[in-house]
Amino acid sequence: MRKLRDFLIHDLDNVFFNKDEFAEEVMIEGQLVTVIMDPELLAKKQLSSGGEALADAELLFYVQTSEISYQIDVGDNIEIKEQSYNVHSVSEDEGMYVITVGRYRT
Repeated sequence: MRKLRDFLIHDLDNVFFNKDEFAEEVMIEGQLVTVIMDPELLAKKQLSSGGEALADAELLFYVQTSEISYQIDVGDNIEIKEQSYNVHSVSEDEGMYVITVGRYRT
C-alpha cells in the first residue's frame, strides 16, 4: 500500500518540478538542476522579519535534495546563472531544500 509520502514525492517530480508548470532549469555550481523560484515567499519572509534578516536576499528557491550532489551551507558562495551569490539560509523539507541567497559582494 502506498503511503502519503509516496504521493507527495510523485507530485514533486511530476507537478511542481515540471518545467512546463512551475519549474525552470538553472545552472548552479556548474550543475544543471531544476528549481522553483519563489519571489513571493521571499518578500513575505523579508516583511515578517522587518526586512533585517533577509534584507540582502535576492532569490529564494526550492530544489530537490536528489538534484544537489553536495552539501550547501549558510555562508557558502555559489554560482547561479553565472552570478555569484552568498547563501543566507538553507532548510530541508520533504525532499526539498529551500535556499535563500543574496548577491555576493567582494
